[in-house]
Amino acid sequence: MTAGQQVPGQSGHDAALPYRDEIIAGRAVEVERWDWYSHTDAGTAHYYAKGPCPACHADTQDHLADVEPPIEGLGPPTPSPDSALPADSIEMPVRCRCGTDHGQDGAGGCGRRWSIIGPRIPR
Repeated sequence: MTAGQQVPGQSGHDAALPYRDEIIAGRAVEVERWDWYSHTDAGTAHYYAKGPCPACHADTQDHLADVEPPIEGLGPPTPSPDSALPADSIEMPVRCRCGTDHGQDGAGGCGRRWSIIGPRIPR
């Protein structure tokens, strides 16, 4: 595949972008182009985010399962990585999963990672 060619069904996808394992700054993510949906199943909140990769521009999605803490104590609480967020928000890590290896055999995406912040399901 040469620069400028697109994977079928991937409008604007830059399949020629080389793979790189890096974190994308939040300001580069076009949050208004992302869909966020969630549901609860057997005490686990499932969050899904779907939108364009900020690097290769392919449609991608990811999933986060937020499991309720156990009833019995397991020692002192560990601070959550999203503890600086408001209680009604959750930070979801996302990785490009565009289905193209971008020159890295078996990668399945361009390697870029970022976070999406969305509404938390009330417990």
